[in-house]
Amino acid sequence: MQGSSAGGWITSLNSLENPKARILCLPYEGGTADYFNSWLPYLRSGVELLAVELPGHGRRSPEAPCSDMETVVRHVVEASFEHLHDKPLLIFGHSLGALLAYETTVAFAKAELPMPRRLIISGCQAPSDTKTYSPRMAHLDDQDFFEDLVNEDCLSERVLKEPEAIAMELESIRADYEMKESYSYRTQALLNIPVEVFAGSRDCIPLGNLLDWQYVCRQPVHVCVFKGGHFFIEDDKATMLSHMNEVFDEVIVSGAYA
Repeated sequence: MQGSSAGGWITSLNSLENPKARILCLPYEGGTADYFNSWLPYLRSGVELLAVELPGHGRRSPEAPCSDMETVVRHVVEASFEHLHDKPLLIFGHSLGALLAYETTVAFAKAELPMPRRLIISGCQAPSDTKTYSPRMAHLDDQDFFEDLVNEDCLSERVLKEPEAIAMELESIRADYEMKESYSYRTQALLNIPVEVFAGSRDCIPLGNLLDWQYVCRQPVHVCVFKGGHFFIEDDKATMLSHMNEVFDEVIVSGAYA
């Protein structure tokens, strides 16, 4: 059973009536909310899985895509409001989604909203250095942009299997790359929640840069490395979600005694 928030920004992929906890997932470049359906068999029982659907993607494909991160974050925060008050919440984002997850969490803090119990950053360099390890692609013409997607771990399999579908989605995928490539970190108040940083063993982001996430957090950052390249969330999905379940166990137990 699935349910969507106003405007379709957040979809519940399992719509639990009385969940023990929730996780809000933000997509990588070209990703959709439905990608996270593959997580459901692995997630701890009682966890509600919420996924963000960006305009121009998935079930919102008829809409014009958005390449402005500030606009996206504002809508995600508004759509998240109903999920913040009664159960522990984790926020997860991979690649572009990691930056969106970070900025969404910052926006919660600025608005003095209930904070997530964990922020999980996946496959993304520290926000002060987002341009070093990501290819610059958004400016390319359609042919070169399409060809470069073949080398992108997150989309390469789909490009090869569904080239016509990817060609139709090129505008929305380009908007995602524009959003990430135009991101500029602004000094913010330090987050005062635990932060997990997930990384792939064969990704190009060096450990030192991943540890630099510590500069945006008051509490210690924990880096966990999984097998695979940039798209290790698929390459080593079972191991990653097993670790995530351990995080949920900690959050649910601590919430019960809060």
